[in-house]
Amino acid sequence: MAEWKPLNLGELTEILDREIQSLSPEGLSIWEAKKVPIRKARIERPRSIGDESVFVVAASSGAVIYFDDVEDEFGVGVPDAHDCIHEVSLYGPLGYALPCLKGRG
Repeated sequence: MAEWKPLNLGELTEILDREIQSLSPEGLSIWEAKKVPIRKARIERPRSIGDESVFVVAASSGAVIYFDDVEDEFGVGVPDAHDCIHEVSLYGPLGYALPCLKGRG
C-alpha cells in the first residue's frame, strides 16, 4: 500500500476537470452558479485523528462542497466563522454533492 500524501492544487484541478466533464446539464448549471476560487479549509475530525485540511470548491449560504483527499471523494459540510467545516457528509463524485447546494443562496 502506497503512503498517503496530501493532494496538491494541480492534482485537484485534474480531478475537477474530469468531474466537470461528467456532469449532467443540471449539475453543470449548479456548478457554474456555486463554484468558488479553490481554497483550503480545515475539516473537523474526531479528536483521536485531529482536524485535517481539505479544498473547498463550491459554496452557498451555510454549506460548502470540498474535496477530501483522504477519502478521495467530494463532500458537503457547514463552515463556521473560522472556516472549519462541520456536519460533514461524503458523496463521492462531484455530481452527487452538487444537488445539496441547489436552492441555497
